[in-house]
Amino acid sequence: ATCGKGTKERYVSCRDLHGGVADESACSHLLKPPSRNECIVIPCGRWKTHEWTQCSVTCGQGKATRHVSCISYKNQIVSESECDLDDQPLTEQECAMPSCTPRLHGYDRSGQNDHQF
Repeated sequence: ATCGKGTKERYVSCRDLHGGVADESACSHLLKPPSRNECIVIPCGRWKTHEWTQCSVTCGQGKATRHVSCISYKNQIVSESECDLDDQPLTEQECAMPSCTPRLHGYDRSGQNDHQF
């Protein structure tokens, strides 16, 4: 494979003390190594991130989210397994807005009512 998952194969045989091929029965007491292994060459897709949403709150700590998709090199959306899952960008992050201060209504010293402080 040129990208994504592929298979590596090798010839595994029982060998005698001189390196020659021996009958399989001479190695029956040994664990036979695999002749085929799965491998990943390079991912067939790449991660595409979209804009972060506005913070989920207007004050204090909140969260912002974004959509992340795996796209092929032809810019088509493909399965996430086509991208490097270890390199997947975050889809959620914390965000901090100004602190939430209580709004009190009352009178100021001059007698003006409904003054915010």
